[in-house]
Amino acid sequence: TNNARLQIKYSLKERGEMRLQILTEGGHAIRNLEATFKEAGSYTFEMNPFQLNLPPGDYMYRLDFAGKRYQRALKL
Repeated sequence: TNNARLQIKYSLKERGEMRLQILTEGGHAIRNLEATFKEAGSYTFEMNPFQLNLPPGDYMYRLDFAGKRYQRALKL
């Protein structure tokens, strides 16, 4: 079993609905990680990438919140 941990840290300036996803390098959403209502504050989403059943490689993660979209590179 692979015990590697991956952390995605983010901050929300106000309360509201948010969604966190993993995407292919081309921008296609392939996994929803979290979709919920949250209060303003700083958060850390922690997971074991092995449990996503995705091959190792280059991906992106996307945070949708308050009508805005934020993306960053992610290596699994």
